[in-house]
Amino acid sequence: MANLRKLPQIDELKKLYFGEGLSFKDIADRFSVTLGAVALQFRHHGVKPRARGYDPVHKEYPDWTDPTTKQILLGSLLGDGGLFIQGTHKKTIQYLEGHCMEQKEYLLWKNKYLKFHYYEYIGKDHCIKGRLIKGRTKSCLSSRWHPELDKLYAKYYKDGKKNVEAILEDMDDVGMLVWYLDDGQYSPIPIQVFFATLSYNKNEHSHISKWFEKRNISVTIQKIRMHKNDEKTYFQTRSYGDNARKIREIVEKEMIHLQVPVCMRYKIRKKKKKV
Repeated sequence: MANLRKLPQIDELKKLYFGEGLSFKDIADRFSVTLGAVALQFRHHGVKPRARGYDPVHKEYPDWTDPTTKQILLGSLLGDGGLFIQGTHKKTIQYLEGHCMEQKEYLLWKNKYLKFHYYEYIGKDHCIKGRLIKGRTKSCLSSRWHPELDKLYAKYYKDGKKNVEAILEDMDDVGMLVWYLDDGQYSPIPIQVFFATLSYNKNEHSHISKWFEKRNISVTIQKIRMHKNDEKTYFQTRSYGDNARKIREIVEKEMIHLQVPVCMRYKIRKKKKKV
């Protein structure tokens, strides 16, 4: 009991624990009590501890209130990144993304805002038509658990899939920049821009089309087949002429403004004229 008397009220303890990020041990040391006394006080008031691994004092996390950070995440969710449920007993939400090594600087640029864990790994060797293909090194991001990721997953995912409509509703030009750098391509002859949106269905493409229409940009949703004998229909987003130029201009403007690494300049490069 003597230990418990030294502790402040539960509201103050919650402020130290959730607000300032102190651990049970930090609180115990501050008030010269045992670790068990702190745990007992939280348990007595029905306050659940933070998820394992979340430590806002000693670990660096994204500034989720920063608009650019949020847009980079939204563009990545439409592109090469994703939020995934991990674990069996105690499930957590984790962000994962991978790129080739040629785009390493681009991924590091993203991570200046996202502040996730960057790592590299070598893929497995595999065979294609009897030919051995050596595994390539990839640059990757994975997140630490953060309570905001749970909120983002609840908002931008539905039934375990990306909620394209919800993502587009909150996305602006910066988000489109990142989406384009992940999945877009520019062709000067003929002038066109396309997004590799093959994983999205027809209804999701209608939301994509409407998003561009709000910006006075017309896009075409093109049906394609991946293989000759593949009966499944896929869709791809394309834009031509002046509409493609508008997309390219937005991308180039935001690339300059946000100082995107030069390794991504090929995404908007105009073909050199023949002399």
